Amino acid sequence: MDENIRTLFEELDPVDHVVFTGEFGLRKSADGKGVVELSVSATAPIGESVPPVPIANATVEDLRTAMGARYIAPALVAKHAGRHLRPDPATSITLSTGVVTERPIPGWSAIAGARSAIIGLGKNLALDLRPVRVNIVAVGAVDTGVSVHQDGERRVDVQSALESRTAMGRVALAEDVAEAYLYCMKDMNVTGSVISTNGGVLLR
Repeated sequence: MDENIRTLFEELDPVDHVVFTGEFGLRKSADGKGVVELSVSATAPIGESVPPVPIANATVEDLRTAMGARYIAPALVAKHAGRHLRPDPATSITLSTGVVTERPIPGWSAIAGARSAIIGLGKNLALDLRPVRVNIVAVGAVDTGVSVHQDGERRVDVQSALESRTAMGRVALAEDVAEAYLYCMKDMNVTGSVISTNGGVLLR
């Protein structure tokens, strides 16, 4: 994974902004203006996620898997991105985590640990990579149009349950939460910050 990410940034050099959005596969996209979106996984093939494993049943390999996709991959992205971003506050890296860092979910201890580690990583990177800005977006449930763990009636049930937990009675779309990432890219005064976009789930 380290070598793949290094090669990727060499191909894209130079870049102005890097956004790490999740753990599904390895893909890249560039908008022609130096903005790169990355989604890297150490373990899961494209289209698959790393499911939560209850801590009572977790093996060392399960914990490594959780950290690989959710911590090690973004850490390596930051390692190599730092060499290809202009040393200027107009450039940025934005990492992603989830609301489980603020509202624990039963059975999610392994994943919560990895996602919480992203916050510490991002804040420290804001010092290590300055003047490049580094921020973290904490995202609630998002309907991307792709079901990873469920289909059919099960997906409908999960969707309804997620909607009932939000303050607005709806699950966010990808274009909704994209605004948080755009903010992190545009505001040259924000660094080392955690931006939360969660539909009000922390209020209930």
